[in-house]
Amino acid sequence: MLNPRYIVIDIGTHKLEELKVLFLPGRAELVKLLYWALKRVIKAVLKLELASLTPVWETIRMFFRPRNHEAIKGVKFVCLEPNIDICQSELHDFKQELDVDYYPIAILGHSHVEEVSIVGLNCYDNSLSSSIYAKKNLSVARKLSCLGFKFSAFLELLKKDLAISPQDLVILRINCEGAELGIVRALRESGLQVHAICGSLADVRKIHGDDEYKEMLAILSDLGITYHYFVGSNPHTWREAFNASSLSRLIFKP
Repeated sequence: MLNPRYIVIDIGTHKLEELKVLFLPGRAELVKLLYWALKRVIKAVLKLELASLTPVWETIRMFFRPRNHEAIKGVKFVCLEPNIDICQSELHDFKQELDVDYYPIAILGHSHVEEVSIVGLNCYDNSLSSSIYAKKNLSVARKLSCLGFKFSAFLELLKKDLAISPQDLVILRINCEGAELGIVRALRESGLQVHAICGSLADVRKIHGDDEYKEMLAILSDLGITYHYFVGSNPHTWREAFNASSLSRLIFKP
């Protein structure tokens, strides 16, 4: 076990795209990276903008940097995804290699009153995302019911179950379709040592507005938590995650 212990809480796991890019990259991630790189190279050559390719080469270099598999195997992964149909196959494969706990629950929004509730879940066409919120310009393919927790309530249960201490290093990977503000608010009272948040927080602005989004960023700033925009489906965002000090120290060999 790592000392201190690393705990990665992944909220909105979908098909584990981000976790695989960082901790267990395979052929699918390589193909995605090379396809993106090829498009960037063609565009740069046609526009005679070869200098713009520096981030591309840097992303490829870091993707191929040797992983610290011994350290990664010591990480505790906690995955939250309410739509089990989306993640079941990839989750099974990921659990063969690493230490993963999975919870088929949704995280309730910041304005939700109950700490635990049965909620409706919108599953959208042509998208891996599902949300307790209605999203503009997306067609709902089907609706599910699922168990939802306020993040503060879930975190208290998790802290007891895993015996999480203030010395443990926590990394959050978040893309939970609008519930992010409630998560960030809960961190203020958690006592956790959260070193970074990776993912996408933009749905807070899209769904709730600028005031809520600014509040969320202000809380992160007050807590000294760095936010890194990182989406597994977009290799353009991978370099920032690779360069995040709390992640690079963990996933790459010295």
